[in-house]
Amino acid sequence: MSWGEKYIEERADFVKGGSEVAGPCENAVLSVTTVKDVPEACWLPGRVDIVLESGGQEIVGAKALIVGSDGVHIAENVLEQPLPPRSALKVAIPYENAKVGDVLQVKLTPIIDIAGERQFCDGSQTIIEDLRTC
Repeated sequence: MSWGEKYIEERADFVKGGSEVAGPCENAVLSVTTVKDVPEACWLPGRVDIVLESGGQEIVGAKALIVGSDGVHIAENVLEQPLPPRSALKVAIPYENAKVGDVLQVKLTPIIDIAGERQFCDGSQTIIEDLRTC
């Protein structure tokens, strides 16, 4: 390691682990609220209900992929309004029951705003399985 690399590594706030740079999606977290160790996520034919919590960054949208016994449904944005940092919100995601069937998995991808552009945070996806019926 050269003197210059060592100097930057020791003094730069944005350097993690010597060479890894923190990305804009690092704090873009969506998680499912749990009550008494039970995730607040359930489904009815035609709708999935989930209580979501955000991490340290505002989430402007969330793309949902619902995987069912008969097919899949994609919802481009399940949030009606941005979710502020460290907040919670209940969302209802409608889908066509005849095309999807019984819900097996829901995958949520947070969307953040970076300088006026929407960015999908694929590395921060939340996967929900074993949903109970509502």
